[in-house]
Amino acid sequence: MLPIIVCWLFFRITETSVPDIGMILFLVWVIPTALVYWLMFSGDRSKKVKIPEVIRVPKEGKIANMDYTYKNQDEGRQIFWSVWTSNVNAFLSPYEIVLVELTNHGLVSEQELLHAKFGTSMNRYIEKTTGFPVFSKVQKGWKKFVNFFREYCPSVNTITLAVLESCFIFLVDFFARFPNLFHRYVGHWMMAYHLMEECEHGHYTTKELNDEFNHFTAWFGYVWTLCLVLFMCLVLVPLHAIVYFPQYVFRPIGIFHFFEYIATVMTINLYMTYGGLLFFIFRCKIADETIMDVYDRYETHIYNPYCKKPGLFNNLTPKYIQKKFEEELAEAPPTPSMNRLFSAPASSTPKMQSKFTFTRDVVAGSRAPIASK
Repeated sequence: MLPIIVCWLFFRITETSVPDIGMILFLVWVIPTALVYWLMFSGDRSKKVKIPEVIRVPKEGKIANMDYTYKNQDEGRQIFWSVWTSNVNAFLSPYEIVLVELTNHGLVSEQELLHAKFGTSMNRYIEKTTGFPVFSKVQKGWKKFVNFFREYCPSVNTITLAVLESCFIFLVDFFARFPNLFHRYVGHWMMAYHLMEECEHGHYTTKELNDEFNHFTAWFGYVWTLCLVLFMCLVLVPLHAIVYFPQYVFRPIGIFHFFEYIATVMTINLYMTYGGLLFFIFRCKIADETIMDVYDRYETHIYNPYCKKPGLFNNLTPKYIQKKFEEELAEAPPTPSMNRLFSAPASSTPKMQSKFTFTRDVVAGSRAPIASK
């Protein structure tokens, strides 16, 4: 729909002929949509998602005390992507708290709460070490923004979350297909861990959220969320990099990094846009085989090098599963003791002889003599 509107406006303004409009539609709509559908929606639908349900906590110490040092930022390598990572944490943390309140699934609630804690701790560290007020100004600014809609129009936050959760799988898939780009641009365990868990619970959140909206509301939420993401990526990130890290921006390599960032982040956003359009608007179903393939590739190429091999986390059973197991044990009937049946003596000895108790003499005396033949 959006490409059609844009092309119609282009047609009216430039007086372009109809064949040229048809070619534009073919290039900006048909080919990318078909490519994304082939990559993400054409897998085997008979298979089932088999992803272990775990939560990750620091192996040592508290969340706030983990090592959040960021070499890309400290050394000025890919400064725009470093600022992007901080902005993503600031943007998502308030929405993750809202999702904790909305979801009915225990795994989603526990993982998202930890995401907010890890993201906030990293932003506090970045602000303390670099002076970039990503927590005190950026994250708190997004928090006020989210709280405004929480009070006056909660459905806006709900549909924003639905679109974001629908698009995360495509961000994970992009980096799983091109892990070298993750190493070059992002290069931090925090985002590797965060996207790993988004892949683990995304099939739960989309089932919970996506079917609650009519077609008009879905389109509004899709365009609204797209505008928020583009504002963060194309306005806030370059602005923050220029204001707070000018020593890394205003140099020849910094200018090159800027254009490299714009090209790559727009490629990722377009992939997420077309994927989210098919998944959220047109309700195309991502095959379970595809979800497992994305999960396996991302775990192998990104999560394991950044998180598993360094041994950053302990994988724990979610509390909701532990609680469910305890409730099932409490409801189970007590098992009878077999000791009482086979080895324990009687509670008391009978005082009178039973008529069914026989001695050798009684038995011998009752025998009749054997008659001789």
